[in-house]
Amino acid sequence: MWFYLSHPLAVLFARVVLGLVLLIAGLSKLQERKAFIQAVASYEILPHFLTRPFGILLPWLELGTAILLLSGVMPTVAGLLAAILLICFMVAILVNLLRGRELNCHCFGQLYQEKIGAGVLFQDGILLSLALEIVAFHLGFFPTKASTVKPSSQEILLVIILSGAFVIVFALLQQMRELFERARLPE
Repeated sequence: MWFYLSHPLAVLFARVVLGLVLLIAGLSKLQERKAFIQAVASYEILPHFLTRPFGILLPWLELGTAILLLSGVMPTVAGLLAAILLICFMVAILVNLLRGRELNCHCFGQLYQEKIGAGVLFQDGILLSLALEIVAFHLGFFPTKASTVKPSSQEILLVIILSGAFVIVFALLQQMRELFERARLPE
């Protein structure tokens, strides 16, 4: 298993998927800044005076991290930033679940609405594992020879296309699930 995780193409896949997710999340939050700041306040995690600055800064942190991941510049730093962001998201969700609160996630601003719960924690956990894979690879934690493999440009292009397709299919499945849930709700 370590061989596959430490393969440069697997790490490229992780970078592109995580980068696209953070790019979409950051851009969608910037489109509705006031609504997102209110969403941050609704979690009741931060002191009131920090809610607005955090709500303004978070989308830019997501975008900056996405750019680093997608460009391959400072991949260790990008992976660490993504991991920190995801851990913060998971803690905020978990705290509110333990409080018994039902909130919309606001993971993708107004673009996609989902209630916080085990599903959102699971999704964030998957993304966190991608971030940690990126960090571990670039810090040399994988004990295999796969990290010395040099992929061809065709392989790199294929992984980038597959990563984008993965994110698109995932987003479409989320939208379909939301439509089915709306159709089941009584009016």
